[in-house]
Amino acid sequence: MTDDRPRPTRRGFLALGAGALTAGCGGLPNPLSSSPPSVDARRLTEITADGVPAISRPVPVDVGDAHREAHADRARGLLDRAPLPFDRDEIPNGAMREEVTEAAEAARAALDRADAADSPFETLEALRDARAEARVVATAWAYVDEGVRRDDLAAESDALTADVADFDERRSYVGDDPVRALLVHAAVESLTRTATVDVDGRSTDRRFAWRAENLVTVSEAAAELERARAALDDAAAHFDRLRADLATQRDLRGAFVGATEELAATLEAETAGFDGSDPVESVVDADVADSPVRHPLEQLHRDLAGGAAIDEHRDDGKLATALVSAHRELTRLYAFEDLRARVADGESFAVEDAEDVAAYRRAAVSAIETALRESAHPGLSRRVLHALTGLVERADVELAYDGRETVPVSWIRRDVGVYLYAAAVARATPGASATVAEALGR
Repeated sequence: MTDDRPRPTRRGFLALGAGALTAGCGGLPNPLSSSPPSVDARRLTEITADGVPAISRPVPVDVGDAHREAHADRARGLLDRAPLPFDRDEIPNGAMREEVTEAAEAARAALDRADAADSPFETLEALRDARAEARVVATAWAYVDEGVRRDDLAAESDALTADVADFDERRSYVGDDPVRALLVHAAVESLTRTATVDVDGRSTDRRFAWRAENLVTVSEAAAELERARAALDDAAAHFDRLRADLATQRDLRGAFVGATEELAATLEAETAGFDGSDPVESVVDADVADSPVRHPLEQLHRDLAGGAAIDEHRDDGKLATALVSAHRELTRLYAFEDLRARVADGESFAVEDAEDVAAYRRAAVSAIETALRESAHPGLSRRVLHALTGLVERADVELAYDGRETVPVSWIRRDVGVYLYAAAVARATPGASATVAEALGR
């Protein structure tokens, strides 16, 4: 898709997990045309300097301080194995030495980030980062001092693969509260997927096999194994804590399967006429070519038309992931219907000046805050709303045109569309969460 004016930089490239707004590329301007409508770039910079709501990802069980400290101890122990800082006698190659030094700095920064994190999710994410970066340092020194090479990692890779399989074998869809259990099992499946991808993608005889064996490539391979192990540790800790907290264990497999089938059928019926290759005008009874609302409508239409994630996760046996995917698709469906109805009612979503941009941004932030406050199932809603805050932040970056006095409206339509997308999805989220909870029998 093209805007009708060029952009001076590659702007508007935004992502939202699976299915965010994506950017296009501009065409060449007509030098004989009159000056296009523009907005005050300095005011845009002021508008986008405002913050966004702090919404953490939900982790409905506490893995405990001992687990978190074990992560931190592992990272510190790996750093302690190396005689930092390295000098040229230890690592003669300056570029490699710098890369390992940066990894040590990144590991320390990740440990600091874990200490300062506002949520358990962010803490564990930072600690996994710390372990991976510290493993780069430890393996680099082992490469120099002990002659460790790629083949020496094979046993570790094999053991990790076996441990992932063992964990999958003992894991079951236990729980008491179905929504709480769904969130825990979805987190567990995400973590085991991280471990599996890292093992499969970075094992010693696959992706790295074609690369030259040197200090950096061996250290990177070890770091990915470390990250995978940390992810598996977290997955097991979450599952074991959930099971330990249960007064009575209830098998929720049937509830997850039934809810997913019900929601998937609803989505299929509501989007039966959608074809991602068709223009958005095929399902929107209005001309939105020059409106920022075109971009969220187009993205939502395309995502809903091509949504195969539910079936893929279900076929892979990831039942919780399939159900939270259905939740995400419901938010998209409700958001699409909301925007389509507003357009049909005559709302143009015009941008005539920077204050229009400010209004759309305020609406997005307000919708996110309201959705969190009013949702009857805030844990489910947080999964979506957390991602939306990141989307708004990235749109803010795109709209901060420092060093310019004015910006053509055509340059910012897509980025304003991000605010419209965020507002629509946020408005849709509480209802989608309630639908999922009802399907689960709550």
